[in-house]
Amino acid sequence: MSRRALVVAAAALVAAGCSPFASDDPTSAPTTSAASSSTPQDRLHQVYSRGELEAARPAPEDLGQGWGPRGDATIGEIDDVENVDPPECAAMILRGPAWQEAQGSVAGRTSENYTKGDQLAFVELRSFEQPFPSGPFDEAGAALGRCATWTYDGADYETTPLTMETFGDRSFAVRHHITGVSGRPDSYIDTLRFSVGHTYVVVAASSTDPSTPDTEALRQGARSILTSLEETS
Repeated sequence: MSRRALVVAAAALVAAGCSPFASDDPTSAPTTSAASSSTPQDRLHQVYSRGELEAARPAPEDLGQGWGPRGDATIGEIDDVENVDPPECAAMILRGPAWQEAQGSVAGRTSENYTKGDQLAFVELRSFEQPFPSGPFDEAGAALGRCATWTYDGADYETTPLTMETFGDRSFAVRHHITGVSGRPDSYIDTLRFSVGHTYVVVAASSTDPSTPDTEALRQGARSILTSLEETS
């Protein structure tokens, strides 16, 4: 089974409402009294169990036409940062100090892979006992200027921003061009990361052809996840 490393960076893109690194004003969230019924926004800010996160994973068709279940090849997150060079660029995959501080409070975690011809897609959801902090996003943004290009496990990474609407409380989206090593072809991975309340979400799609990563699958996957989480009582 082959496995491609998935990493991410953040970049500034000045566009009203569309940015690879964006946030919603947390003060704008609606408030309710103790006697009020739970709203979808309230439910999005709860702690989810592993079972609830698994139920929120998109079905293949939720990503768009042509997507099917996982095959032999997969992509996924990397949690080891020893092979990131320079080391400070671990912040660009949200694996800096702020990320490590949040890991002690994981309440649930799930992931899944999908295929569409030679394209791959991946989703991961993690819920924490505490609201997901802004620190990992802040660290990624601060590191961008020094880490526009970097390496992981001997492969070169070049990152460009994707224009995408904001999802959740904080979100950013980028494309990584990963130079192939040991005879492997180059890879292109489009990645959307966002947090909402206590939950952190990754949706990614990859291809060896720069014209075919299914960026729309990121949007549809994110919308499906948010809708499913809202419906969880």
